[in-house]
Amino acid sequence: MEKLTMKNVLILLLCVFCMVNCQEKRSLEAKGADRGNAEVKDFNRETNLRVALIEKAELEAAQKDPSKKPELTYGGMDVRFLTLDDVTYIVHWNDDQDFKNLKRGEKVTFRASDYIARVEKTGQNYKVIFLNEL
Repeated sequence: MEKLTMKNVLILLLCVFCMVNCQEKRSLEAKGADRGNAEVKDFNRETNLRVALIEKAELEAAQKDPSKKPELTYGGMDVRFLTLDDVTYIVHWNDDQDFKNLKRGEKVTFRASDYIARVEKTGQNYKVIFLNEL
């Protein structure tokens, strides 16, 4: 009986070791342009979504020195998703009025803010943008 127990413990330790070391190292990079003019494909608002905001300066520092990995702190916020030319962005929280006036098919100008947002539920990264700015 002891051999069977020891064997089970070793298998369990091996599984735990594999899970810890084989975790996918997710990048904090987000798709999309930093500025431009694009057509609105889709938009929606999700309330009280858990999101971590990372400053671009922190990302650049982490690329130069991997020991300075940004800490992800998630908090609840209302998120405004906007798809422009098949790339999804998050609209900056101070651009609520511009978001409310959007129409599908219209062309909008945008500029990226200094933040990347990671949604906890999906693990997806998005650039945070300002609308109607260049």
